[in-house]
Amino acid sequence: FLVGAPVAWPQSDQAEGGEASAVPEEALTEWREVLLYGIDEEVLKVIGQIRSAGARSLDAELLSVLGESLHVGVRREILGFFQARNDASAEGIALVLLAGYEELPREMITALIAYLAAVGSQDSGSLLRDLVDHEEVTIASEAIRGLGKLGRGGSEDDPVDVFLLAKLDDDDFDERLKPDIVLTLGEMKSAASLESLIEILEDREQDRGMRMYAAEALGQIGDDRAVPVLKELYQEQDALLKAYAASALSHFPQEDVQTVLIQALKDANWRVRVTAAKALANPDAASALDILMYKARRDPETVVRIEAVKALGEIGRSEGFDLLRELYVDEGQNLDVRTACLDVLVEKDLGSSTESLWKVVEEHIAKPMFKSKILDYTAKKLSATEGMAVKGVLQRLLDAESPLVRISGIRGIALNRYGSLRQRLEKIASEDPHPGVRKEAASALEKW
Repeated sequence: FLVGAPVAWPQSDQAEGGEASAVPEEALTEWREVLLYGIDEEVLKVIGQIRSAGARSLDAELLSVLGESLHVGVRREILGFFQARNDASAEGIALVLLAGYEELPREMITALIAYLAAVGSQDSGSLLRDLVDHEEVTIASEAIRGLGKLGRGGSEDDPVDVFLLAKLDDDDFDERLKPDIVLTLGEMKSAASLESLIEILEDREQDRGMRMYAAEALGQIGDDRAVPVLKELYQEQDALLKAYAASALSHFPQEDVQTVLIQALKDANWRVRVTAAKALANPDAASALDILMYKARRDPETVVRIEAVKALGEIGRSEGFDLLRELYVDEGQNLDVRTACLDVLVEKDLGSSTESLWKVVEEHIAKPMFKSKILDYTAKKLSATEGMAVKGVLQRLLDAESPLVRISGIRGIALNRYGSLRQRLEKIASEDPHPGVRKEAASALEKW
């Protein structure tokens, strides 16, 4: 077990108590010695190996290194190790380190803030408030976001959002950080910030970015009092402001905002249309069905057509699915639109779409490898699809000219464990002319 050798222990192989049962004791001993006595580069490699293995019996050694190491990279890697597990075991050491932030480099401070916020360390609140005023914007920004993740914890007399609002209203506070505050207030769903955010949004002399972020925050907060001002924002000429307004309106009940979003689908700017289509991806947006069908079929921008396709899938009406099947089988349609239609149909209406699948497969099955992108995509999609509805199509893929398509068929059959097709796979494993296909069939049979 060389320190530099890659070790890919399966993370799912956990013994009782959380230890990875597949890790031999000699490997654990080796890693423990490196943590305690190795040079920094060796320690970094071992931390990665421990993380990959899912080992937990070396937590004490890792915490010891975190507290004692002078290497920023090592400390950050250990913090990331515990953060990925959402494990607060390193909280005490992290608090001690952050308390001495004046002696730490920027990247260490931001790593400590990110870890403490991720594990919900309420004891870090006062430190983060101090760091909001740090002269380095990167550190102050991380502190603002960290406070937002901690939420309204701390003193009831001085909750986090009220503290941040005071900074937002402070003319002496760094203007570069105010967008971070606005976005953080939205993420916190701060009701206390509603009036301040509406004021920013209504002020046409305000910085454009601040108005966009205020719209986003108001959408996240979701207070109905923001709806009229967001609708009014859509009346302005600035396309990005309108896009942010449409996005924010998607957070509110459809009956309150659907008229505006439907009008946004007609906007000359494609970004606004994309945002509106995303906002209408909702079962309650049935009144937008006709215009979304039009957009899916005829919008001049592919990205708008794709978002309209996705929205039709979420609305879930039969007329919408019929159109998606029509577009999917149409050889004259844009490939990206066709694949988007297939994605939605497989996820939302597979049982009614098998005839369309058969049509595409039959039209392309005799084409050689890489000569039919729609068949390649269809086969790959079906290889990861479960259910009896695709059994016949997957079996037909085994007759494809393209070996890659045949491999997809094998994978789909193996995934679904269609017992009646086992003999067919056995024959392919021994007789298929392509070695990759034979190997795939043999591998599927072994897993079976």
